[in-house]
Amino acid sequence: LSHTIDDFRNFFKTNKEKQFIPDLSQVVENALNLMGKSLENNQIRVIKEFDAIKNILIYANELVQVLINLMKNANEAFGKNNDPKNY
Repeated sequence: LSHTIDDFRNFFKTNKEKQFIPDLSQVVENALNLMGKSLENNQIRVIKEFDAIKNILIYANELVQVLINLMKNANEAFGKNNDPKNY
């Protein structure tokens, strides 16, 4: 929980520094861990297929936020499509 709070604080800093990430899949997993239950509740299964990207320097928290936003949008879209009123 304290790590999540630190990430949230760092997200709004104006003098951010890039982080060295040994494996980009860690960033993807962080986003999936945050959204996992919500996706699961809407019966959305995420299939991860990507080449390993190693040793990169990025704004990791911002990338997590982008991934979360994409998953939220997908979650909402699938939820609307599964609504019987849409048939």
